[in-house]
Amino acid sequence: MLSKENINIFIRDGYCVLNIDLPYTVVMQAKGIVWDFTPPSFIPAEKNSWIGNVQRLMHDPINGR
Repeated sequence: MLSKENINIFIRDGYCVLNIDLPYTVVMQAKGIVWDFTPPSFIPAEKNSWIGNVQRLMHDPINGR
């Protein structure tokens, strides 16, 4: 669960950083999902290309919801 401080940071910045341990396979799966929903102009190795809108995730591709 997020702390009140984390919630306020999220509201202020649009994101918050959480230091948690996740299995490598989970991290790689999440990374793949993020790139699936970015425009073709977003090139993973070129940070300067990461400008534009990302599609809103309308369902949970892992759990099928």
